[in-house]
Amino acid sequence: GALVTALPQVFRLIAIAGALYVAWLGVSSIRGAFRPAPTDVSTEGRTHLRRPAFADGFLVQIANPKAVLFFTAILPPFLDIDRPAAPQLALFALAVIGMDVIAMSAYGLAGAVLARRMSEPRFRRVFGVFVGSLLLIAAVLIVSRL
Repeated sequence: GALVTALPQVFRLIAIAGALYVAWLGVSSIRGAFRPAPTDVSTEGRTHLRRPAFADGFLVQIANPKAVLFFTAILPPFLDIDRPAAPQLALFALAVIGMDVIAMSAYGLAGAVLARRMSEPRFRRVFGVFVGSLLLIAAVLIVSRL
């Protein structure tokens, strides 16, 4: 909050850049919806070109400002300053990790179902346009809040 108050123009530029990026993702999704589906979706022989999924996920989460805000806003009220911090933090971490495993497992299972449906050209096209439209709406909402 202090940084936003001290440097409002910098954060406005970051928000505009973020909105442009989200809009670009939306346009890319809509354009991709009308491209033919790739015939070979195997990753054999291409794995050396990308980081492992765990590393990608870690980098996305560690750079996620919402995660930082979540822990700085949610954690303090649950800590008792009259008790040792380490056991409290360990329980909090265990709860967060447990809930995250459940949520990410649900996402993974839903992703497997979605991956099967994405092989259907009509579904893939409708899904691409839907996601692209949502991203464009999000970009407009970001800019309208400035």
